[in-house]
Amino acid sequence: RRFRLILLINAGLDIGYVAGALALISRAQGRPERLGMGWGILPQGLFLLCYDTLLAWRTGGWIGEGTR
Repeated sequence: RRFRLILLINAGLDIGYVAGALALISRAQGRPERLGMGWGILPQGLFLLCYDTLLAWRTGGWIGEGTR
């Protein structure tokens, strides 16, 4: 249960990564370094969001099977 909770918290933080990346991209205003950082962070945040969410879902399934 604790591991799944940690994964779900991480997924929430990953949403922050994605939001931060989108903010950098939208506010770059001709600053290529901000634009590059935003585009660099975005796929990482999306991957981590998918990974943590999928792992939390799978872990919840395994925990549910073991308690029956």
